[in-house]
Amino acid sequence: MSKIYGTELILDLHECDISTFTQESLDEYIDKICSLVAIHRHDKPLFWIDKSDDPRLCGISVLQFISVSNITIHALDLLKTVYINFFACTDFDAQVIEKMSKEHFGSREGTARVIERA
Repeated sequence: MSKIYGTELILDLHECDISTFTQESLDEYIDKICSLVAIHRHDKPLFWIDKSDDPRLCGISVLQFISVSNITIHALDLLKTVYINFFACTDFDAQVIEKMSKEHFGSREGTARVIERA
């Protein structure tokens, strides 16, 4: 039996408010997660903005390294969807993060999965 190394929360949020798909809003969102889990951010987040006509690509992505792993977000304008991966090597309440995430992005529907990493 192996010991749990960390936990990954995977959120697929749909019917979001695309006005939240900005660097400022995403930075604020990352601050909220870090406060909820009491973790430290390492340096500034890395942003990538894609202006493609392809709905799978058009939007903004961000990677934030944290003291216990990372947060990755892909906010896609044309799909009004946000994909979030939060991986941490510390305990956290996935339901609290899911609720806060839906509120932050104005999501009307979505799915959440939690994976324990060994």
